[in-house]
Amino acid sequence: MAERPAPRRFRRRLTAAFAITAALSSGLLAITTYGFASGYRWRNFREMSQDEVRVALALSPSTLDSTSFERLLGAYEKRSGTDTIAITAQGNAYSSSKLLTVADIPAELLQGRPGELVTADVDQGATSYLLVAGTGATEVRYVFFFSLDQLQSSLAELRAVLWWGWVLIVIGSLAIGYVVSGRTLRPVRKAADAAAALAGGLLDTRLDVTDADDEFGVWAESFNTMADALAAKIDELARAAERERQFTSDVAHDLRTPLTGMTATAILLQDHLDELPESSRRPVTVLLNDVARLKDLVLDLLELSRLDAGAEPVDAEALDVAVAIHATIDSLKLPDTVNVTVDTETGLWVAAARGRFRRVLGNLVANAAAHGHGPITVTAHHRGPDIVIDVLDEGPGIPPDRLERVFDRFYKSDESRAAGGSGLGLAIAREHARAQGGDIAAANRPEGGARFTLTLPATTDPTTDAPETL
Repeated sequence: MAERPAPRRFRRRLTAAFAITAALSSGLLAITTYGFASGYRWRNFREMSQDEVRVALALSPSTLDSTSFERLLGAYEKRSGTDTIAITAQGNAYSSSKLLTVADIPAELLQGRPGELVTADVDQGATSYLLVAGTGATEVRYVFFFSLDQLQSSLAELRAVLWWGWVLIVIGSLAIGYVVSGRTLRPVRKAADAAAALAGGLLDTRLDVTDADDEFGVWAESFNTMADALAAKIDELARAAERERQFTSDVAHDLRTPLTGMTATAILLQDHLDELPESSRRPVTVLLNDVARLKDLVLDLLELSRLDAGAEPVDAEALDVAVAIHATIDSLKLPDTVNVTVDTETGLWVAAARGRFRRVLGNLVANAAAHGHGPITVTAHHRGPDIVIDVLDEGPGIPPDRLERVFDRFYKSDESRAAGGSGLGLAIAREHARAQGGDIAAANRPEGGARFTLTLPATTDPTTDAPETL
């Protein structure tokens, strides 16, 4: 059995689901972590800044001038190095940076009660500041500028760490999901291969039960139980079919000997039919017809038994399709009222056994003549690697629910029962066609009537030009 390509779509979906779950959960964790961490750092930075301002205000001089402001800055810079602006009640301002002036301070920070701290976030050029304002001794207003660059840089580093950690988690989850899904789906793959092997006829195929405690172990045991039951049922059906074939063959062979005597007697009666009294001719005629039908039935049964047993080899050869069709039609004893038209492409050659080809096509044409009630058309053309031969009639067609049943053994439509026949002709024809690598199909024509399509493998024109005769 050919190795089937391993399906990948479900494995990819399972891997993607694994990765998406990991990405969503880790992404939510990273966002939550960043939110808590950034909030904590902001609160901590504000609290530390306010504590430093309280210490600085406590150390502020009672009289503020340039000298005392420089001493205050010297003491404070040892602690944090934060820029400061001091504003006296008289409006004099002292700044630790030439880049910062009173104009850079929001109005709400210029006023406040002693002991009360006021904060605000401002941007000064490319630098962001946290401003903390409070009143020192002698009602001097101090505003401290705490740069946010270090805090924002640390938060950016945290974002980068969380981002690349999330990326690595997603990549790792993809790899882990691919491996895990492969290991998880391996029993499914084995079960699919085992089912395909069973369908291919390997009835001894079973799954290995490595661990019966998990779901796959129970599944494997159930599969093996099903396979055992299926193999037993198929063996039983095979034995039943073999008994049926043997019974048919035995009955046909047992009937053949008495049928030979009945046929010889029927021939004698047929020769002396005119010598019989008028009252005896009718029952004798019915008897002769029944003997003929019985003979055809037994011969058909014998032919079916040989086909089922594969006792007749297929001696395929190259046949000229047009010549073979005309020879088959000429060999049939069709009523004069039945007109058969043959329309074939030129240069068609088919690989078939002469006798089998004649049996199949002859049966299809005879069936069309018996049930078509009108002219018959036989066409042939190429279709891919095959030759397609259509037998068309203009009869009432076939009921849609009986299209496939017409090939069943002993199947007869209500109309065909009155016309006689064993009900085995189409079944025998299909068996002959399939034995030669072809098939027969039935369909209804849109314009009315039935279409029987015979498909046989095409071949090339042989090197010899010997005429085809059947």
